Amino acid sequence: MFLLVSAENDRGPYKATTIAYSYRFHADIERARSEIIVFQWNRDVKPPLRKYPHLHIGSIITRGSPFRQDDFNGLHIPTGRLSLEAVLLFAIQELGVEPADDRSIRDVVDMLRDGDRVFREWSTQAGDWY
Repeated sequence: MFLLVSAENDRGPYKATTIAYSYRFHADIERARSEIIVFQWNRDVKPPLRKYPHLHIGSIITRGSPFRQDDFNGLHIPTGRLSLEAVLLFAIQELGVEPADDRSIRDVVDMLRDGDRVFREWSTQAGDWY
């Protein structure tokens, strides 16, 4: 979720600020969607919910592991704040997702890297751990 807010100096007159995200990766297995991983953050949640940016690992990943699936799925693994561009780079570079249009992967990766750089350069929220 994004919000447009007033901004000062060279950031203005407006900027988009992230107030929450939930980037989900699913697999279709036997006609059912199974969650693989989820990157989440919400700056406005109250305890006992987790305010810091985190990752959930789906039960499809933990099958056959020494951890009980229901225990491991509930973990909130800290990640730091992520841009949408960083998550899309992960999908392309690590999961092998291809662009939907006719642009080359190299062009898309370059564009996403530039967008992530701008996100980090202009970011004013840390998504602190607490």
